[in-house]
Amino acid sequence: MKAAIISINHPESTLPLAAHLALDQNIEVDLFYIMSFRNKAHPIFEFGNKKFFVGLNLITTTNSIKEFYPYLNIQRLKIYILFYPIISVNYFFLSDVFTPFFLNIINRKSYDLFHLIGQNPLFFKYHLLLKDKKVVHSFHEAAPHFIGQSEITLVDYVINNNIQIILHSENVYSLLRKKRKVNSDLIDIIPFGKFESYNLFQKKNNGESSRFKYKILWFGRITPYKGIEIFIEAAEILAKKRNDIEFIIAGRGGEEILEKICKKDQFRIINRHLSSWELADLVSESSVVVCTHSSASQSGIPMTAFAFNKPVISSDVSGINHLVVHDKNGLLFKPGDSWSLSECIDRYVSESSLQAKLINGVRKTTNEGVFSWKEISKSTHLKYLKTIK
Repeated sequence: MKAAIISINHPESTLPLAAHLALDQNIEVDLFYIMSFRNKAHPIFEFGNKKFFVGLNLITTTNSIKEFYPYLNIQRLKIYILFYPIISVNYFFLSDVFTPFFLNIINRKSYDLFHLIGQNPLFFKYHLLLKDKKVVHSFHEAAPHFIGQSEITLVDYVINNNIQIILHSENVYSLLRKKRKVNSDLIDIIPFGKFESYNLFQKKNNGESSRFKYKILWFGRITPYKGIEIFIEAAEILAKKRNDIEFIIAGRGGEEILEKICKKDQFRIINRHLSSWELADLVSESSVVVCTHSSASQSGIPMTAFAFNKPVISSDVSGINHLVVHDKNGLLFKPGDSWSLSECIDRYVSESSLQAKLINGVRKTTNEGVFSWKEISKSTHLKYLKTIK
């Protein structure tokens, strides 16, 4: 089988999927990752000043970075960056010009199946041009899960045209069914695994010492539904009773909230976008990762933490609690309850046996069963076979 994966965003889960389809399922895979020429710094796909051009760019050791080399050595896998001049709803007329040209080149490779990944409206054009092809579409978001989130109209088109769909959690499926009537025969629930690509970006230990025994990490873009205030309140509760914990907040946004604590002794604030190298180092050096979402379709935070065998302390919300299991690979606290979170953090740093148990649980979660990339690639392969039969 020969498959083309075309993805807009979600590189942390798409790249391992493509790799394991090639490695574990013996599928010939060409991955086309779409980027705007105005923004060349996506997670994992961070090639700095390497020379690229608008259009199709095959990634090789010449135009890549050393962190990417392991993927370039996988047989049956080729990786391309598909650069558009700009990707914006205000410039979709450019997409109408470039997309047919790009797909004409891609179609010459005679794929058995096209797998589209993402929610970007640009995919409307792809579906129109691929209407006579076998297509699977993966959605990370299929319906709003917080107030103010936009409807994902691309889902309607895909459902109405009986295109095969992959969703990554039962919670996403549940949210979708509340909004739309769907044919269950078209939908498969296949989770994504640990974001193992970040392991390639981890730097060697620089030997810097810290006066803090434990580092509690909260990372990600700071938006209202992610509940950063709960983490701050829990940290302030603990800081009054323990001086051996550093609380790290890393990510852009939330300047007004962070300004109140930026000079406090036990807080370290990195209020900006993080490179893949910075994120890998922060997670690898942390004691545990905290996730304070008030709602979620699913989240990449646990799978980033799990890539470095770090347990997760998370709010007990749908979309996360199917992955983070209390007392097995993490701890769960009552959503919105900073006191409950502080007790979970205190318990974790106080019990070395619990730390060892949860770390072992993380390894089992990602190396065995439905969240292992081998099982995920197998389920995806079966979806492909179902689509082309």
